[in-house]
Amino acid sequence: GMFGGRAWFPIGQRPDGSIHYNRQDAIDAIELLEQSAIAWSKGNLRDGERFVIGGFSQGAMVSHALLLRGKLAVDGVLGLSARDMTSDLGVTEVPEAAESTPVFISHGVADPIIPIESARSLKAFYEKTPVSLEYHEYPMAHEVNAQCLSDAKRWVDQRFS
Repeated sequence: GMFGGRAWFPIGQRPDGSIHYNRQDAIDAIELLEQSAIAWSKGNLRDGERFVIGGFSQGAMVSHALLLRGKLAVDGVLGLSARDMTSDLGVTEVPEAAESTPVFISHGVADPIIPIESARSLKAFYEKTPVSLEYHEYPMAHEVNAQCLSDAKRWVDQRFS
């Protein structure tokens, strides 16, 4: 787990506060979640229903990974304070099936756990693709402040209400 908490895959913290993880552990967990989400969506989504995935920190990392692997059909990705995993995944572009997917990214400029440069790197990656990207930076650390929550809610409401 992460610092004694729950996690999608084992993650640790370096003395400087930054995180580290084993790439293969992450991919194994993402593949297992992907298989589960595909099975769930096939058995539970009715015609016309939307499937939006998202999360904070590691949950956001996994959400971006699921989109970028291209096997799970999603209608949107909401990623709050994610680390850029594109190089770990060997991804250089968005899969064709995901090209029109709306993506929301937010990050705190004072985040000591996942530095803002990681969000900016993910932003630069998506800007070279056809996805519909909305990107925000906030005066916060590794957290979700009121403005971020308000922007995320507006993003969801505008696209999926």
